[in-house]
Order: sequence, then structure tokens, then C-alpha cells
Amino acid sequence: MELEQNTPVSSPENVITAVKPTSEINEQFNQECLEEHNRLRALHGCPPLELDRNLAAKAQEHTEVMALKNQMHHRLSPNHGENLSMREGNIPTVITGKQATLRWYSEVQRFHYGEERQSMSGNFSQIIWKSSTHAGFGLTTKNGGCNIFIAAYYRPSGNVSGHFTENVPRPLNGVDYLPSNKEMGW
Repeated sequence: MELEQNTPVSSPENVITAVKPTSEINEQFNQECLEEHNRLRALHGCPPLELDRNLAAKAQEHTEVMALKNQMHHRLSPNHGENLSMREGNIPTVITGKQATLRWYSEVQRFHYGEERQSMSGNFSQIIWKSSTHAGFGLTTKNGGCNIFIAAYYRPSGNVSGHFTENVPRPLNGVDYLPSNKEMGW
């Protein structure tokens, strides 16, 4: 089962102890996410993001808490924007930073350029948000890789009401890039 945004998932209490919090930053995952974010932002003429180790540490901590609770939840903060993802299944899976980013970006098909009211495309618009300059990423797995929790934190926060038009431009070539299922690791 794949979940995005703020969809709670419950599980038996005895599973909660399956994760040992470490709060260690996954350097490879952060680099993969950052590279794919910046490739996609370039398609829209947006400046590249810089990796922020503070944001990465906070995102990593967030994924560990979600894994302990086996539930995806947002940490609403005026200090950062966030994208979340959770996968729950029976088969161990590996997800790359590129795949995680493309899954969020695929919401482009629900985004309406030039409109200030958006729904069901917040992960996409946060990736592209022109005013965001820094990002950090977290990844936690449990149950042998069957459950995956991912968080991306952005500063300054995107998805600010009334500012979509200037912060989420159309692709420079005028054509939305739609990642394939294979690219997203489905």
C-alpha cells in the first residue's frame, strides 16, 4: 500500500518497537533526492536547491517517529515545508531518492498552472516552489524493508496561499514531464 500526504495507517502495537531510532543522515539518499529535485526544478526554470544538513536531520528524525508509530503525519511548522511518503507491504523494497522524488512530482498531472487554489498536488508544487532554497531528506525502513517512511523538508516553506502563480511556473518547453511507472519504481 502506497500513501502520500497525511493518510494515517494503524497497526498492531507490538510492531512499534521494530525501529531503533538513529537520526543518522542517509547521505546517498539525500544526494539522490537533491539531484532529482534540481533536475526537475530546472525543467521549470527554477533555481537549484542546496542541501541543508539541519533540515536533513529533522526529516530523518520525522521518518523515525512515523516508523515508530507506523503512521504518516505532518509536523506543521512555519519554519519548513514538507513532503511525506509511506509504503506498507509484505515484500521488502528498496526505494531510491530519485524514485521518491518522481512519485511526488507525478502530482504534476493534477496541478493547474495559473490558479491559486490547488488540491492534490502539494508534493509536486513544493518540489518546484521557486522561493524554496534549501532541502533535506529522511528515510527509515522497518520490517526488513517492507515498510518505508520518507520525509522531505524545505526552507522557506512552499505552498503558500496566494503565491502559486509566481512560484510554480510551467515547464520551459511548455510540456509537463510525466514520469513512467518504471522510473518511479512501481
